Amino acid sequence: MQKAQRHGELAFNKIKELPKDLILSDTKVIAVGSGGNAHSIDNGQLYFKQIDEYVIGYLVADNTKLFHNEHSPQGVAMSEGDGVYEIRKGVEMVAEGLKQIID
Repeated sequence: MQKAQRHGELAFNKIKELPKDLILSDTKVIAVGSGGNAHSIDNGQLYFKQIDEYVIGYLVADNTKLFHNEHSPQGVAMSEGDGVYEIRKGVEMVAEGLKQIID
């Protein structure tokens, strides 16, 4: 069973290995929510690659904490520990179909 960690409108799914042909990002900001608040990390490596409308990139966690000034200003550890995570925008089912969650 695949486990995921939610962080606002983002979901982190642990995967076995990092896809090939990615470029390491020099930022620690994963995304900025609709209220202008950033989702960021303190340790680890980010790789951004828009796979589809949901997958936005990858995180290689190494003693990584996730931060957001509204729901985790002190940081929260990765629930599945160190490793490789696919970063997805969360979705919810509504009468019209799937729509992206807005934080």
